[in-house]
Amino acid sequence: MRVPDLKMVALKRVWLKDWKDTKTVREFIKVRTYMDKLIAQDRKYNKDPEMQEEFTEEQLDDGIFRDMNERGIEYYLLYVDDVDIGYTSIKFKPYPEIISLYIDEKYRGKGYGRFVINKMKKYLLDRTDSKDIIFRTGVYNKRAQKLYEALGFKVYKKDKYHVYYKG
Repeated sequence: MRVPDLKMVALKRVWLKDWKDTKTVREFIKVRTYMDKLIAQDRKYNKDPEMQEEFTEEQLDDGIFRDMNERGIEYYLLYVDDVDIGYTSIKFKPYPEIISLYIDEKYRGKGYGRFVINKMKKYLLDRTDSKDIIFRTGVYNKRAQKLYEALGFKVYKKDKYHVYYKG
């Protein structure tokens, strides 16, 4: 694995308060683009009809907007040399959690996922009384599972669709 030049890597919070602000709308669209890729990836590997539920574009936009402004979920774009290459989302309550992480395919295996997880873990733990964070991944996503376990996270629960980690 090639370690990224961390001086060239940045996480930028996306905060959409007003649909009239074109700069934040562009960032919101980037988050949606990565979320769409993550959803497509999940559907590609998991053929269960319950996981194939379709949402309209409006429902997805409205859900993210509410997450950002009402539910306390924070979204971040990952930049390398000012080029966005992925996103992550986190929440603090009821427990610190990395909700999602997506790195563009051509940037995978280069240490950026590790960077994001370590940065978000520190951020979450510095702002809560918790000693651990949790997150989940699809049962099919062996590459992510290998990364999480290499970072010291332990499986604490599995279900039909997900593997849950704590650490």
